[in-house]
Amino acid sequence: MNKKRDLLIVFAKNLELGKVKTRLAKSIGAAKALEIYTYLLKYTEELSSQLDADRAIFYSKWIEAEESRIFKHPSVEQYVQHGEDLGERMYQAIAWGLEQGYERVALIGSDCYELELKDLEEAFEALGEHDFVIGPAEDGGYYLIGSSKLNRAAFEDKEWSTDQVFSSTIKSLKEVNSSYHVLTKHSDIDYLEDLPSILKDQFLRN
Repeated sequence: MNKKRDLLIVFAKNLELGKVKTRLAKSIGAAKALEIYTYLLKYTEELSSQLDADRAIFYSKWIEAEESRIFKHPSVEQYVQHGEDLGERMYQAIAWGLEQGYERVALIGSDCYELELKDLEEAFEALGEHDFVIGPAEDGGYYLIGSSKLNRAAFEDKEWSTDQVFSSTIKSLKEVNSSYHVLTKHSDIDYLEDLPSILKDQFLRN
């Protein structure tokens, strides 16, 4: 029996040169893009560690070696994502969390610098009353999705990495009569213009 009712899942890409933040890399180069992504992953770790919830990280390809782990706390379980597309991988991860006995499971990526602790706390609070919670992104996607009563429809037949993902997901939830709560809209970092000035100063200083 889990001591905590809540589980936060973090989806992360393995730290490979040329394989992370590829759209950003077209503007600043693969090495800088990897530096920024590593920083964002560390930011996500520090932020999520303040949350009163269990945590698990799901990597894109393999479990990181101990010396390269950013989520170093021994209580953070490590797994590899499974599924043909992003929707299936998210569905499988959240389903796994609910199967472990958690009552509320939320999933985030690792590239939202605007994400705050209050967003995560609000997400889990909302899941006490709703089937789903979703955090819309400025680009039309979402930076967080969570569930207390999973429904596959939220993750199927979506055009991932387009500006229709959030609206399409909301439509699917309405069609299956799943209740949901929408969080504050935030910006993901995918392109150079998405970088806040503080990160530009830190990583792109001449």
